[in-house]
Amino acid sequence: MVRRPETANEQITGIAAAESVDRRRQAEQEIDDAERSVRATFQQIVQSWAAQAAYDRAEAASDDLLQRLQAIRTRLEQGGLSVEQQQILDKQPVYAQTVATFQTAEKLITATLEQAEQLREIPLDEWDGVVDTPSVDKARQTHVAR
Repeated sequence: MVRRPETANEQITGIAAAESVDRRRQAEQEIDDAERSVRATFQQIVQSWAAQAAYDRAEAASDDLLQRLQAIRTRLEQGGLSVEQQQILDKQPVYAQTVATFQTAEKLITATLEQAEQLREIPLDEWDGVVDTPSVDKARQTHVAR
């Protein structure tokens, strides 16, 4: 509200200055947001380039391996490799997977046996005062039998 006409100009100028400061802060905030967005987008582009380069290297290595495999097959065929022998060689990935599966199973079995062996370390006197249930009785009898 304007109370005196002399101060009206000052009030209008003050309001305009405050609005100008608010607009400037808002513009600076928008510029900062845009700069952050550009930085983030550029980082994503660089990561994309790095991923594409890694993919290209992996693809080239894969192609090289396929060419080597074909060259070896050709040499083996020229050296008298039979169809049956080639079929065995073609099944190598299956054999490798089978070996890996058995190795994993062996590790799991060994770990389980080691954990079960730790049960033998429980002293018999700790079974005293344990609630008698069929499971506890069976465990006690198994432990005593060993």
